[in-house]
Amino acid sequence: GGGATMLYYDQGMFEEVNYQTSAIPAEVAIGGIFMNMVTKAGGNAWKGEARYYYANDHLQSENFDEVSKQYNFPGGNPVTEQYDFNGTLAGPIMKDRIWFFGSYRRWMVNKILLSSFNLDGTNSIDDNLIWNGSGKITAQLNANHRLGVLYNYNQKNRYHRRDATFQDDKSTTLQLQPGYTYQVKYTAVLGGKSVYESTVGLMSGTWPLAYQKEVKPTDLRRTDSVLGTAWGAAARDYRNPNYRFQFDNVLSHTRTGWGGTHNVKAGVQFTRQYYRDVTRVNGDMRLVYNNGVPFRVVATNTPVVATSFVHQLGFFGQDSWSIGRRLTLNLGFRLDGAKGWYPSETSPAGRWVPERRINETEVYNQWLGVWRAGVVYDLFGDGRTALKGNFSRYAAQVGAAAIVNSVHPFALSTANISWTDRNKNDYPDPDELGTFEGFTGGATTRYPDASGTDWSYSDEITAGIEHQIIKEVRVGVMYYHRTNRRDITTENVAVPSSAYTPVDIANPLGGRITI
Repeated sequence: GGGATMLYYDQGMFEEVNYQTSAIPAEVAIGGIFMNMVTKAGGNAWKGEARYYYANDHLQSENFDEVSKQYNFPGGNPVTEQYDFNGTLAGPIMKDRIWFFGSYRRWMVNKILLSSFNLDGTNSIDDNLIWNGSGKITAQLNANHRLGVLYNYNQKNRYHRRDATFQDDKSTTLQLQPGYTYQVKYTAVLGGKSVYESTVGLMSGTWPLAYQKEVKPTDLRRTDSVLGTAWGAAARDYRNPNYRFQFDNVLSHTRTGWGGTHNVKAGVQFTRQYYRDVTRVNGDMRLVYNNGVPFRVVATNTPVVATSFVHQLGFFGQDSWSIGRRLTLNLGFRLDGAKGWYPSETSPAGRWVPERRINETEVYNQWLGVWRAGVVYDLFGDGRTALKGNFSRYAAQVGAAAIVNSVHPFALSTANISWTDRNKNDYPDPDELGTFEGFTGGATTRYPDASGTDWSYSDEITAGIEHQIIKEVRVGVMYYHRTNRRDITTENVAVPSSAYTPVDIANPLGGRITI
């Protein structure tokens, strides 16, 4: 729902993974690196495989031993222990009709961090465990119709996520992160020259940044900005349940005529994104010290519950048009609409804020049309050397976290309040605090227009040559140029540019600049 990585997939479940870095077809809404991950399927014979890798501190070496001894610096992030097990099993449930494929992966990486320390000065550990299980059923309904059902579960555990140079384990974050993928795909061959595909998919999970289990409600987060230390508790206890639902319908058709051979594809795609922030902070504050002396309280507007939704509807058409034996034009167009909103909801009262209520509000409603235009020319007519060119426009990723949660009234916000610990009890009593001037950050961020900011996009130009040396090996030289447009940023309208004093300084690259 946030447009970010939620799952760590099991590599054993994929037959192949195809990467495309440019000239992305109109079927894909956004640019960048596109991955087509083709999952494995069972066949008419039962078979399986298993792989296991293991390493520890005794199975690694270094090539700078003298430097390590001189500076007492071991180098790298030494592995204390790691392993990776991956097993698969596949076969028929009903021969020639229904097949099963399953995969399981479990991998652990524990390493010593050289830039992070316990409070006693010893190096801290980064301990991680991930496991993944998946299953797929494929059914051949008849000669022209196939149905596939996929389920995948992923569990990522990061037991001590650190955010300070020196800190105890109690003040680290506990990340026990479940994730799920569901997919149902129907494929039909229509009349020999057309293929219809309908796919329903759901990716869901919860990203947690939780307190360690031994943290009590009275334990406060404490940091020292001079000493680089943290103790007491993690910065917050955070839960982020989210999902992305996708429904794609695509029709492909091949036709000869109209000046060549056309491989035409058209479709409609619908996406629903859900993204929710649930945040609490012990005491609704974090305490900051300056070289051991109480200095500041960072107040938070917690507890907060902020829910966001996005609906995106896309229409596309594309044609791979082969003209003669040497020239191919790849043409496409895409139209997308996105609407983002937050629902009616309530955040409870905290130390610094009363109970808050909001009504459902639409904050984003935009449409954007983009194109794809590519050309491939077989230089010698033997299928081994190709000249390639591309000029395309891509819509930017629309994630609920980026376009809705960023302007949600219940987004996590902070305020800095001075603190003088007069009674030396190491706790900020009300009469020891300075002036509270209100919260800044997410809760005060808004779009200038009711329909939201304009949809960002990027323009891409590529050109080059590619040559096949042997059957599976090709080399190429390509030029890439990408320009990003309408990028989103924030502006403090309470402090206009006229409030700043221009300062002329020397430019390290030569000349002078004004800041």
